[in-house]
Amino acid sequence: MHFRNKNYYYLSKTLEFKFFKLFLTFVCDTNFGFSKNLILCSIYLDNNYYLYYNYYILLKNKDDVMADNITVIPNKYVVFDLETTGFSPEYAEIIEIGAVRVENGIIVSRFQTYVKPFKRIPYNITELTGITDNMVKNAPGIEDAIVKFLDYIGNDILVAHNASFDMRFVCTVCAFLGLDVQNPVIDSVRLAKKYIKGTQNYKLETLKHYLGIRLDSHNASDDCTVTYNVVECCRKLMNEAMGK
Repeated sequence: MHFRNKNYYYLSKTLEFKFFKLFLTFVCDTNFGFSKNLILCSIYLDNNYYLYYNYYILLKNKDDVMADNITVIPNKYVVFDLETTGFSPEYAEIIEIGAVRVENGIIVSRFQTYVKPFKRIPYNITELTGITDNMVKNAPGIEDAIVKFLDYIGNDILVAHNASFDMRFVCTVCAFLGLDVQNPVIDSVRLAKKYIKGTQNYKLETLKHYLGIRLDSHNASDDCTVTYNVVECCRKLMNEAMGK
């Protein structure tokens, strides 16, 4: 598969790091005049001094589902969630991928895999997620795990809570492996802010308690289930507001 959303800019090998930082700032600030629907996700410099930047599409045209102003929640979508060893794909790794496929408001299938990282899982991440080095030692590497995940999601609309975080990791991995991911993405945080009122904040943990869901947190499979419930709650509130 070819990653169509990858672009290259060659930099001189004599480029000073301080100028490289300025160049990155320019890239981030200007986005090279790309459409506002394109989100710059990651930038990195490879051993050949090629600058890669990678983005994903929030919506492909005006008829697609919009993350900021959703008027229709699709009847078919895939919720996914990642557990990682940190906040940035520049230094952190994916250690679990979870997903659930939803059709007509019902979960019809599930996907879950641990991912064997290159480095040991930090103690604080094990404390947070419950994922240990022993749990991932026989798991597939990221190159195999991401292909299985892409096969599972197909061309379906994706939903994630704080989607930019998860998509940064997915797109960075895909960029390195030359894979293609162009699925429209819905951020359930934005969806919840539009329809769910009276909650202290819109963290998944808070929404889980607000909806009375008793599941673990920082577990990819359970977090997918919670996000699914958030989306379907929003669907119900949206329908009520429309008098359906």
